[in-house]
Order: sequence, then C-alpha cells, then structure tokens
Amino acid sequence: MGYDKLSGPIPHPVIHSYVQAMVLMKEELWHELQRMYEQNGALVQTTQILTAQLNATNAHYTMAQWALAQSRLEVENVKKKKQLRKSIKLRAHFMTHPELEEDFNKAEEEQHEKDKADAEKQAKKKAEDEVHHTQIEHDIELKTFDALSTLWCKDDFITLTGALKILRDGMVEEL
Repeated sequence: MGYDKLSGPIPHPVIHSYVQAMVLMKEELWHELQRMYEQNGALVQTTQILTAQLNATNAHYTMAQWALAQSRLEVENVKKKKQLRKSIKLRAHFMTHPELEEDFNKAEEEQHEKDKADAEKQAKKKAEDEVHHTQIEHDIELKTFDALSTLWCKDDFITLTGALKILRDGMVEEL
C-alpha cells in the first residue's frame, strides 16, 4: 500500500461496474477520472520514493558485505600469521577528489619545507653549540681570572669550573 505525504495511506480506488458507470452523468465520470488520475500520480510518486529507498538500501548492504568480507580476510591473515604462514596481500586503491588531492599535496609540501627549515635550524644550532663549546675549552686553557667579581655570565662559571678541574656535567644541585 502506498503512502501520500499529506493524507497517509492511499485508499483503494473504487471501480464501478459497467452498468454503474453508464448510469453516471458525464460530469460525474469526468470527476471520477480526475480522482483516479490523482491517485495514479500519488502511486507513481510513492513507487519512485520506495524504489530510491530500496536502491539506497541495496547499496548500503553491498558496502557492508564488502567490509565484512575484508574484515574476515584480515582476521584470516592474522590467524595465518600466528600459524607462521604467509599472509595474503590486500590490494587497495585510494581515490580522492582532485580538490582534496591538491590540498593534501599542498599541506605535504608545506610540511616538507617546515621539516627542511627545522633540519637547517638544528644543523645551525649544532654548529653554534660546537663553536661555543670550543670557545669555552679554549678559555679553560688560556683565560686568567683576576677576581670572582669579574664573573658575570654562565660561560665564565663553566670556564672557571673547567680550569679548577671540577666536574661540569649534571645540574647545579649536583655540583
């Protein structure tokens, strides 16, 4: 039974017999024909809606069946791995919309540039640290300390501890 959007279930059409139809006047027959035409239109519309719903349901069912088959295959592969057998390779092909692919490539390129800049920054910092440590080692050997009041930065204290042959590793609390 079809469903009309406004009135609920569509009633079954009343079909007159030949004798009953011949008794009706021309105007009554015309109104009866219009009523049946409207009912037919409503039934066609209901059929189209139900067909669309059925097609969508079938598509979802197909996708669920495919996902279930893939899951079973993956479970089978896990079981086979535990049994020290080769697993079956799953072939996959990812599809994306071209606009999304462009966005992904752009983001990937930006990340690559950022990683490259970070690597350059780390290399530069490492080189500066090596120069800094070399300067401290040079100062440990050659610097002359006049008074403790001339020490005003961390490097001066590190140089002094190196010159006095005090252990320089660790935190201040440990020293």
